[in-house]
Amino acid sequence: MTWHYSDDPDYEYHRNTRSPDFQEPMIGTPRAEGHGFGRTQQETSTQSLSVIVETVLARLGLSLKQDRDAWSAQLAELDLRILRLEQLGQRLERNQTDLVGSFRKLEGRTNTLLAARTRDRADLATNSHNTHQTIAVSYRALVEQRVQAFARVEFKHSRHTDRWHERQRLPRFIAELSKHLFYGAGAHIPLVPELRTALGLSRESDTGNGPLRTLRSECLNLGKRVETAGLHAYWDFTCSSDAALDSERQEPWSPCDPNDPVRFVVAPAYVVEGQVYARQYVYTSPGPLE
Repeated sequence: MTWHYSDDPDYEYHRNTRSPDFQEPMIGTPRAEGHGFGRTQQETSTQSLSVIVETVLARLGLSLKQDRDAWSAQLAELDLRILRLEQLGQRLERNQTDLVGSFRKLEGRTNTLLAARTRDRADLATNSHNTHQTIAVSYRALVEQRVQAFARVEFKHSRHTDRWHERQRLPRFIAELSKHLFYGAGAHIPLVPELRTALGLSRESDTGNGPLRTLRSECLNLGKRVETAGLHAYWDFTCSSDAALDSERQEPWSPCDPNDPVRFVVAPAYVVEGQVYARQYVYTSPGPLE
């Protein structure tokens, strides 16, 4: 008996003629090796797809392996660079420590040598002199900013200003204020109520930590700095009325003319061991005071 398969060209012919040797094909029956016209299209397509998938997977695996190897090489190089940077940082830290130690030794030797050479020199500045220079700067800023700002607001309310010429009222008020704030090196400043009375101001106008209270506190602190700085320091109110301005210890209060005679001190000079660290502010005018 001859077996016929559905993919044979003669299948329909033998089936229709029902020849004696025709036999219906069995579904799922494997074709004998070498029989018929080869595999079905489905089997061929499946095999081709499998081959393509295997090929793609193989190439992807190779690519991933190559990428992994490249990344591993880069990470190894980065680790090596980090190690070198750490070693360099340790060397720099050791060098810095050595330099700091050498500098301190050199500084100590320099200070020792300088102290030995200047021990008997009275004309050289000391740390105390430097401290007084700083105090002098603070004093000038206090007068030019805080004292003047307070005076510009309050002098119009003073009962004393009416007896002075209009041009002199503000500097006169500042002069009175300076006498109470800085006389006696600023260590003994009257209380706020006493200050307001001396300046001709109403005692009721001062409330709590008002401007005058704050100004008094700042002057007290400055006086304490003077006391603890060492050396003999004081505020100098000495002035020769109607004399020419002494540029070494005086300067004109703006907008006074330095060529006019001195009439009164607006703010005192700051003097340390007989040396002027901050000059007087003086009021000048061409004619006598009115």
